[in-house]
Amino acid sequence: MQGVQDLSNYLWLIIVGIVAICVIWSNLKESKNKKLAQTGADMQRLKDAVARVLPGETGYTVAYAHYEDVQHYGRTTRTTYYTYAVAFDASRLWIIPIGFKKDEILPGKPYLASSNTGMVDVTPSMRKGELKGVTVILRNKAGESPTHIDVDLWNTRKDRFHHLNIYQPEECQQFHTFITGMAETVAKENEDLKELMQEKANAQNAKSGKILGILGICTCWTGLGLIFGGIGLLCAPKPSQTNGKATAPFILSLTATVLSIVSIAIFVITISLS
Repeated sequence: MQGVQDLSNYLWLIIVGIVAICVIWSNLKESKNKKLAQTGADMQRLKDAVARVLPGETGYTVAYAHYEDVQHYGRTTRTTYYTYAVAFDASRLWIIPIGFKKDEILPGKPYLASSNTGMVDVTPSMRKGELKGVTVILRNKAGESPTHIDVDLWNTRKDRFHHLNIYQPEECQQFHTFITGMAETVAKENEDLKELMQEKANAQNAKSGKILGILGICTCWTGLGLIFGGIGLLCAPKPSQTNGKATAPFILSLTATVLSIVSIAIFVITISLS
């Protein structure tokens, strides 16, 4: 037994040692990457790549941007990485998708986002009063096709999905100032867009509520009817939102919910009396 106990202690020491080595190695790697970022070498390569696809343009500022789309499928998580260069001057914003071939930056076709944007959501990330990054969602003039970009102060090559070491404090601050002004301008130019998007959302919710209500009525004798009816009630426009009048989706979902509760009650009573 003593030998088993000693072996267990050795195993714990080995595990703790491995964890400590991994943490130290990760910290050393991040420190090295930050030093490389401060040299500006990768930022210069990014600027050179942007210049190749914006010939004849001058006076713009370049910043590195990215977005990580995380989707959960049960126990599986899938992350899609998007990388961009953004170039902006006093009134224009280009978004340029970029790829990589080993250490070469491959810029794609520039998109002049400032010419077809109907809505801009800006969320700055602050820490101790200092700007650490800016998260932006841009939608077209129909309120569709959202484009997500994050412009962060620090970007390091922490794994194979992150290709550049970039430190961009001035660019990050300038982008925040620019995109905040652009958001205000776009909001004034498209004042009715939010109402239009809300109307579309209400129409979609009404359609979903109607379908769920019908499914709930058809399956009211099972537990599914209660689920369909309950979700339908959440989706369907409420009377308070429709001038006190109950719409068909709301009525169908409510009926499905009530019938399902009655069916379950009858089933329970029958079982208890048998």
